Amino acid sequence: MYNTPRVVGALRLLANSFTPTELNEKGHALYLEFRPDAQWGKNGRVDYDTILGLRKAEAHREHPLEDVKPPIQQEALPGPADGQDNGPEHKRARGMTLEEYEEILDADDTFNGVDPDALAAPH
Repeated sequence: MYNTPRVVGALRLLANSFTPTELNEKGHALYLEFRPDAQWGKNGRVDYDTILGLRKAEAHREHPLEDVKPPIQQEALPGPADGQDNGPEHKRARGMTLEEYEEILDADDTFNGVDPDALAAPH
């Protein structure tokens, strides 16, 4: 099983090593270099090293990493320094009553056109 974030990360690094114009010109050829040998919809093997090896050399980059914006900084909200909150306690979210739930189900017409007898498995 593949680690999807790693595949996405490798693909982003590959894409970021090219300008948008270069990527438009070379994108399909790059894909052909790392695509799995399996047929469409079948399980195949993707090699991270192959994807990363297709990156454009750093010396030839037209848009250096200095142009990349830093990630958004998260700051703590202002509040008491001792970590205690003297404000009102948070209320629990009100749950849905059985009647409200049944009303929503009755209003849902998603399966109105379905004939359950037509879905029965043949004997």
